[in-house]
Order: sequence, then structure tokens, then C-alpha cells
Amino acid sequence: MNMTVENAINKIFDVYDKIKDALSEDGPGGKKVTIGEIIGLVIVGVGLVPAVKSFGLLVEDWKSRDEAKKAAWLDAFSLRFDLPNDELEKQIESLVQAILLLEGSFVGLSKAAYE
Repeated sequence: MNMTVENAINKIFDVYDKIKDALSEDGPGGKKVTIGEIIGLVIVGVGLVPAVKSFGLLVEDWKSRDEAKKAAWLDAFSLRFDLPNDELEKQIESLVQAILLLEGSFVGLSKAAYE
């Protein structure tokens, strides 16, 4: 599988959605996480391994995007990412945007540390 930023983010959101569902009052155990939900989290969490292993490819994929594609991805991320606490949600979205938009410095340093 060719790991792209979209693939990695979808995998992260799969885990995020699974955790959100497990902690929801509407879940099988209410706010208490059941064994079945834990197993589901582990299974979906394994999907993050390729994303972590492909960090260098993800950096290159992000850098290869033009500004319009980067802006579209950030907008899509903001629409999908939803927390009950709107202020915390805005802070996290701002942090993600800042990290990704500082790619020349932050991502470059992260890549150097990773290698």
C-alpha cells in the first residue's frame, strides 16, 4: 500500500472514531469500555503501524502538495474532527495547522530525528 497523508489521516481518524464510539453513552457499555470495544480498538490501532513506518514518505507526500491542496486537506480535517468541547477542538485544529504549515522547519527537524 502506498502510504499517503490521506491514508495516514484516515487511519488516525479510524482510531479516533473507535475511541469516541467506545466512550459514548450510546456504546454497548455506556461510558464504560467493554472487552469487545477494547479488542476493536486494538485491531484498528494496528492500522497505524504502516503510517508510523512510512513517516518519511508522508513528509514527502505533504511537501509535494501545492498550497491549494494543503488548504483543502486542512479544511477537510477541520470538518471531520469534532470534539464536545468546541474551545479544545479549535485549539487542536490550530495546532495541527501550525505544525503542518511549518513543514520546512518542524517536519524537517522531525524527519532528521526520525532518520
